[in-house]
Amino acid sequence: ENTIVIFLPDNGPQQDRYNAGLRGRKSTVYDGGTRVPCFVRWPGHLTPGNAVDRVAAHIDLAPTLLDACGVPKPERVAFDGVSLWPLLTDRTRADHWPDRTLFIQYHRAAVTEKFRAFSARRQRYKLVHSDPRPGAPEPPFELFDMETDPYEQVDLAAAHPEVVDRLRSEYSRWFDDVSRT
Repeated sequence: ENTIVIFLPDNGPQQDRYNAGLRGRKSTVYDGGTRVPCFVRWPGHLTPGNAVDRVAAHIDLAPTLLDACGVPKPERVAFDGVSLWPLLTDRTRADHWPDRTLFIQYHRAAVTEKFRAFSARRQRYKLVHSDPRPGAPEPPFELFDMETDPYEQVDLAAAHPEVVDRLRSEYSRWFDDVSRT
């Protein structure tokens, strides 16, 4: 009862294998390469079977664990993530949870390139710019409605240019921020 157990793998499969029908695999910014299960167990504190459907990422673990243990955030420490503790302890909180954008950046080069191999994900929409294959033309920006199309099959970028622009701008600000360090 004094131990929080978290199961969270790093990313999608490297080879073609079962990934629940999600598009892509490791080394892609589609959900098949980035989405993973996360299980949190703490008997006596968390209700078994509580499922959180809000977007979340590994950057949320430190704030969540601090919150769960009642430890204040260290002074002069900035977290990109948020505490998911309210969602883990009260299912009704999801209805009032503020939307946010999470970013995935993939690269294997010495220098990361802005607007290359990234995704910007909100609760509903996800903007993807995949990594071009050598010799292939630059891929387009793709927009998916993750609520109606969790397998990322129908590109809505042309139908929702305002969402594409907003997510591109958010990504650009995020990239500039994390590139400073």
